[in-house]
Amino acid sequence: MASLGLVKEQESETVFEGFHGSLLKRQDTKGQLLHLETGGREKSKTYSTPLTFDEGSSRPISHTLDVKKYLTQRRGVTYFWRQILFYDHEKMIRWKSLTFFWGTVLEDMTLWTKILTMVLIAVGSAVLCQLIYGDNAKDLDTIYMDTIIQQLNALTAFLLGFYLNEVVKRWWKVRDDCIGELWRAVNNLCQLTATHLGDDTEDQQSKALVLRYGLLSHALCYKQAQHTCNQLQDMLEIELINKDELVILKNLRNKPQVVWVWMTSFFRYLIWDTKQIPQDLVKNIHDELFRGRGAIQRTFSFIDTQVPLPYTHLNALTVHCFHLALSVICGINCTVAIHEQNWGRFCLQVAMIGSFGPLYQGILIISAKLQNPLGDDDIDFPRMAYHMALQETGEAFFLAAQQVTFRCICLSFFFENKHLRQAVA
Repeated sequence: MASLGLVKEQESETVFEGFHGSLLKRQDTKGQLLHLETGGREKSKTYSTPLTFDEGSSRPISHTLDVKKYLTQRRGVTYFWRQILFYDHEKMIRWKSLTFFWGTVLEDMTLWTKILTMVLIAVGSAVLCQLIYGDNAKDLDTIYMDTIIQQLNALTAFLLGFYLNEVVKRWWKVRDDCIGELWRAVNNLCQLTATHLGDDTEDQQSKALVLRYGLLSHALCYKQAQHTCNQLQDMLEIELINKDELVILKNLRNKPQVVWVWMTSFFRYLIWDTKQIPQDLVKNIHDELFRGRGAIQRTFSFIDTQVPLPYTHLNALTVHCFHLALSVICGINCTVAIHEQNWGRFCLQVAMIGSFGPLYQGILIISAKLQNPLGDDDIDFPRMAYHMALQETGEAFFLAAQQVTFRCICLSFFFENKHLRQAVA
């Protein structure tokens, strides 16, 4: 249980088992850290974490990923690893949007399968109409068929409009109220530790541990959402987790939330045992700890609770019935148009299949992908970019708090400002 942040008393020394599962012993007031190796021999060690420091230096050594390695661009769409990071808004409002393929519904094979099926149904309907009516097909009255199509089209558009609106709302709530809340909690804790912990080795590693646990919980959210939370080897390789923590997490459920229990144990150690953080902040810190764990719980409340099946099925059934009716009626109208040599009417039927087919099927595809924003689809959250942004923000907080120049500026401003001194007095 080395990584749970447990505190033990050995003789007169305070021992904390927390950082990378190693036994850390405080032997003097400077907080010198010694790694206890087997055989009783002691050796100083600098630990490798998302934020590590050279011995005797305050400059961090980070395992920050190479941005250029993960960035790719395809016709105005920028990918970070597998997910879309951003796209060109200006091109979307121009005719150039017709040239977009990557990252759109046009990339999905389900769409092309649906269009091909509609074309085959339309061809079959046209052939059957020709076999039944022959040359008399030009006398067929299809006005009532067009009325059916108009009514079904209006119903489909009405239902899909509400459906897509609700799905997008859920998607944004996961982004802002769930993952966004997790970000805010991690950043706030990093800000607190950056300002209240010092610059010695133990304090530096304590700050690094808080950031690493925050990054680990964020990464585990995507693992759990993709049902790959038992495959943590990649986390081990980038040192978000160590072997001892891996053993502990292996058989536990809700792994992202468990990390926040470790975080709470660690802050208990910092507040009550070493008193490195003022006890007056205990409520503020626990509010942030509960905020982080609660954000994860709320995330999976959305992901694990799907839109009700009858509602989703009704929308899908409406689209499929409309496409079936559209294909059959367009096939009949094409036969009539050929006999009448009305090529404008013929082209209109082809255009209806080519427009309403991708439009409504595309809405179903988008709605299905947005159900789990933490998945592996290209329109899901760019988790690697989020990971790097969260890490760099935490490291920036730590570096900013260490700047002696900034502290001197603040002090000089205070002493030079007569009105401020009087207000404080």
